[in-house]
Amino acid sequence: MHFSLALVLVVTISWLLLKFLDVYTLHGETVNVPDLKGHTIDEMKVLVEESGLKYEVVDSLFDLKIAKGAILDQNPNPNTLVKANRTIYLTVNAFMPPQIKMPNLLDLTHRQALAMIEMYGLKLGRLKYAPDIAKDAVLGQEFNGKNINPGEIISKGSAIDLVLGQGEGGSLFEIPLLVGMSHSDAVSLLSAMNINVSIIPDNSVSDTAFSKVYRQNPDYKSASSISAGSSIDIFTTQDYSKILLDTVKN
Repeated sequence: MHFSLALVLVVTISWLLLKFLDVYTLHGETVNVPDLKGHTIDEMKVLVEESGLKYEVVDSLFDLKIAKGAILDQNPNPNTLVKANRTIYLTVNAFMPPQIKMPNLLDLTHRQALAMIEMYGLKLGRLKYAPDIAKDAVLGQEFNGKNINPGEIISKGSAIDLVLGQGEGGSLFEIPLLVGMSHSDAVSLLSAMNINVSIIPDNSVSDTAFSKVYRQNPDYKSASSISAGSSIDIFTTQDYSKILLDTVKN
């Protein structure tokens, strides 16, 4: 009898212990991790709370192409099954850009300077041309309309204007017909010609990858020309009917 009672007691304790472990580890209660990448902090909080999870920001980076404060990465990955109340570790896009030292672009070629600007996480601003025999050599570097010396502190993502040598006689180009071209093709063509470009989207543009040029200023004329360092305004749209109308006018 004592043996039987002891056996029943062991079985009962074992069963209670297993039940406790099930409750403690939330056995069978798994949660599908939501995809938080690209969401803002406020959007992320709602998604995490609705899923019965927790979050912790463990790192921050800076990406010019993504909104400030947006989620860049998460661990565990989206659609992973985890226990309820699990902590999701997040990497967010920094609200403030890091500070860097301005590189020395002087005497580089235009192409070399552009590569250096991109390597430092800066942006190319406007191109200006000055009389000099060294065609497309960098004669000056400017920020907000003023000279900036190598080594000065500047925010990552800032736009740097370049003063380039005009070369003998300067560079003249025929104004290209941009109407009907995609946003990216028009910008690439003008950049290759060292022409500054201003982009004016209309209200229909929600994604520049699908927008096209429907008007340009100066207009395309077969006999007209433009010098390097000048500017062209391109007006973009996703309402392609405007392109046909404007092409006829031109």
